[in-house]
Amino acid sequence: MTHELITNISNFLADKKKNNLLRTIKEYIPLENSHVKVEHNKMINISSNDYLGFSFHEEVIQASMHAIGKYGVGACASRLVSGSFDLHKIVESKLARLKNRQACLLFSTGFQCNSTVIPALCNPKIASKSVLIISDKLIHASILHGIQASGKHVSHKRYNHNDMTHLARILEKYAQDFTTIIIISESVFSMDGDLAPLDELIKLKNTHKALLYIDEAHSTGVLGENGAGLCHNKDVDIIMGTLSKAFSSMGAYIVGSQALIDYLTNANTGFIYSTALSPAMLGAINKILDLLPTAEIQKRRENLQAKAHILRTSLQDLEINTSNSQSQIVPMIIGTAEDTLKWQEYFKNNNFIATAIRPPTVPQGGSRIRFALNSALKDQDLEELIHLIKAGMTNTSIINASITNTNKKGIL
Repeated sequence: MTHELITNISNFLADKKKNNLLRTIKEYIPLENSHVKVEHNKMINISSNDYLGFSFHEEVIQASMHAIGKYGVGACASRLVSGSFDLHKIVESKLARLKNRQACLLFSTGFQCNSTVIPALCNPKIASKSVLIISDKLIHASILHGIQASGKHVSHKRYNHNDMTHLARILEKYAQDFTTIIIISESVFSMDGDLAPLDELIKLKNTHKALLYIDEAHSTGVLGENGAGLCHNKDVDIIMGTLSKAFSSMGAYIVGSQALIDYLTNANTGFIYSTALSPAMLGAINKILDLLPTAEIQKRRENLQAKAHILRTSLQDLEINTSNSQSQIVPMIIGTAEDTLKWQEYFKNNNFIATAIRPPTVPQGGSRIRFALNSALKDQDLEELIHLIKAGMTNTSIINASITNTNKKGIL
């Protein structure tokens, strides 16, 4: 007899497939200059977070290989056992300087970082038994997971995306009832590519004596002075960032006061019980931190934003909804999951990897193609992409008529 759990799993998968929400793993072989190999075909990848093309930067590769030669393949233990090397501290010191903060602590992944740091901050031993977290409605799943894991003594309110009037109302209504208040946002939102109003967030957190926690995953490396992100020299209490986006590597970090980092070293389960970042990653990250302020990388940053501007304005000229994108992330919001998958297949048939993003990653009715641009993307490739979008909008023999009609109705 089939166990009920297995039957429920089968029903879950069937329901996902029926609603065009089933996820499958696809294999890619990465190549230089924003290309990948898929089923023997060379294709242009416009869905990668390798914003500055560091994954194939010769100096970065050499630094990674050198670190392996010196330290071996893996850390082989947690940092508090025997897995901490001088290279961990070197990278942490450089990240702290980049962010102009006292100290830094490395984590193995971004999801691990957010999902375990937030519960540590809400520990009743330090945060009392009266904690309120107020988060933007579009925060990353890892942040939401961390909030949900923080305990029953933590209350959670969500303000409308980037709506400071709504946030102010929540603070005015509830702040006096809680001893500890934490406001959480991202600086660049991963699905819409828009920016948080940091100055207004800082003003509100100071008015109500709250802590401000900002996820800088998609801004570090590409925005701010020398790629320092948008929180550089701003009154943000806790800054989180990842090393898997513009840094083309793996891992995450928290920067803040020395006391904060010392506390997380002693109280954060994600840090205490996880194997440390590998030498290969540390070597690459260390070199990238040295390269960030150079003229070469500054040119890449400028090139990246220029290409994003061209794509964004071209889509808007076609009356396609790009949300409030202001970064290298440019969404093409389509609406239904079914139509978004058709666009994904259309791009694939024309040698572009442009991944469909569907619920629950985005809200119902908000399925989209999320263009994540790379500074190495050639001008002619971008021109070809824009041409394909125009063709898909007007020629029903190329793309399903329902998608074209949806566009004309302005739903995109």
